Amino acid sequence: MASCKTKNIQEIDDLPEMFEAMAALGISCKGLKTLDQMKAKVKEELNASVDKPSWTAGQVRIHQLE
Repeated sequence: MASCKTKNIQEIDDLPEMFEAMAALGISCKGLKTLDQMKAKVKEELNASVDKPSWTAGQVRIHQLE
């Protein structure tokens, strides 16, 4: 049975593992050629997801109490 160990992005040191992490996060690796490029892309995508809300103004509904 394989054991799983949680790693942060900087601890990943091989391409297959990085491909797997990117796929799990739903991040495309198209056009990326090096491990460092992949790490930078993951960081960029994760930081962008923190900055933008997961909802839009059209999705917000406010119910008034009568």
